[in-house]
Amino acid sequence: MSEQTPQSPYEAGKIPNAEMERLKKFAWPDQVSFQLLPADLHGKTVLDVGSGPRTKLGNEIEHRGGSYIGLDLNPEVLTSHQLEAPDHALVRGNVLQLPAHNVDIAHTRFVLTSIPRQKRTEVVLELARVAKQNYMLEWDWDTFRPTTEFLKQFVNDMKDTVADMGTNLNTGAELEELIRTTLGKEYVIEKSVHREGPGLYYAELIDLAEGLGVGLSERLGNFDRANRFRAFAKKIREGLVPEEQIPFERPDIVAVMFEKKWT
Repeated sequence: MSEQTPQSPYEAGKIPNAEMERLKKFAWPDQVSFQLLPADLHGKTVLDVGSGPRTKLGNEIEHRGGSYIGLDLNPEVLTSHQLEAPDHALVRGNVLQLPAHNVDIAHTRFVLTSIPRQKRTEVVLELARVAKQNYMLEWDWDTFRPTTEFLKQFVNDMKDTVADMGTNLNTGAELEELIRTTLGKEYVIEKSVHREGPGLYYAELIDLAEGLGVGLSERLGNFDRANRFRAFAKKIREGLVPEEQIPFERPDIVAVMFEKKWT
């Protein structure tokens, strides 16, 4: 009998505290979402599917005149979000079975990374069912540009860890094709790619290694890999030697907007 692939912490409803704190601090995805969403949201309801503990997107939507609803599977995440933004409307729910009521806009960020490939079509269909217009954002880690062997080992370990969970980190590369194949020609589908220039983003990788890399590796029983993530984070925290302090580019965020054509 083959072993069952472990659930991701997002599916299992158990996210390490360090990962929740990382999600709160990481600002760039919010900036991409701000660019994509309409500047005027008066009279619009926005459903943020997989809202996570971060609150800035909801604050910005309300600042633009919209009504914000955050949806997440994890009750601990929702509690953390509510503590920081008591006025946000939050709902516990699953992206594979969204609430029945319709909204003007649905927004998701990095949700497919936690969804097995065979269920991703269902996600797209559910979003199309509940929202008039959708914005989906996903990472494409195939575009991560490590500049040293030190970074390459980290990137390979992250990819292998997520692959062992039965999913991948390059969902962005497949996103447009997935949506077009699922929805067909009745929908307007627009893709955009978002990339930041080279920078010294090493501090962010400490949180990623300790918050996600260690937690997932230990969940999988791969303690050697977990220790490599710890060593990676420790090395950055204690200070890289000059030849290792080379700017690098983060992976791209791929965004796809889709909405039904009106005839």
